[in-house]
Amino acid sequence: MEILLKSRKTLVHLTGILKNTIRGFLKTYGVLLGDILPKNFEEGVRKKFQKIPEEAAEGIESLLKSFAANSEQIKEIDKKVKMLSAENEQVKLLMTIPGVGPLIAASFVFNIGEAERFKKSQSVGAYFGMSPRQYSSGETVRMGKVSKSGDADMRRHLTNAAMILMTRTKSWCPLKAWGIKIAQKQGLRKAFMAVGRKLAVIMHRMLITGESFRFKNMEAKA
Repeated sequence: MEILLKSRKTLVHLTGILKNTIRGFLKTYGVLLGDILPKNFEEGVRKKFQKIPEEAAEGIESLLKSFAANSEQIKEIDKKVKMLSAENEQVKLLMTIPGVGPLIAASFVFNIGEAERFKKSQSVGAYFGMSPRQYSSGETVRMGKVSKSGDADMRRHLTNAAMILMTRTKSWCPLKAWGIKIAQKQGLRKAFMAVGRKLAVIMHRMLITGESFRFKNMEAKA
């Protein structure tokens, strides 16, 4: 499954390059695409073709075909990952957490490798670049932005899981309550990152103990 996940990562990266390139070409002619859902990207771009020269539209159309092909391959890999996840005990264990699906769970397992190599679960947040930097000046200690030194895809997976937990999960838990308090003071973006960091700690601990997720006992130090 590791090669599947790495292949998916490459395809996602290439798809991002294609999207940014297309946006850049449109901008050359003063055409801004604006915010648009991924599923509507191709249709949204083609609607702008009437505002640009024909040869430019033909060039962008070739990029759209590559974009569509990559997107289809990503969907196929996701199906395969979902199927293989049903056969992996560690991945199934992590999927007991609300918001954590096959892709997130499998990516975490293969990014972590041997869970025992981390002496403390709290270290996992820093490993993925989700722990805030500390700045010291005399007796003053100030917390800065997260380091973003780890795997960007895994960081995005964890913040997506946090978003689902906080916004779509109906059941209540200490971690969700903690995240909402952060959101009220510092905004949703920082809250998702903080909750994602705690999820990483919880997920690592689950791999160590082999215990399934328990909703009422979801708190963990991070």
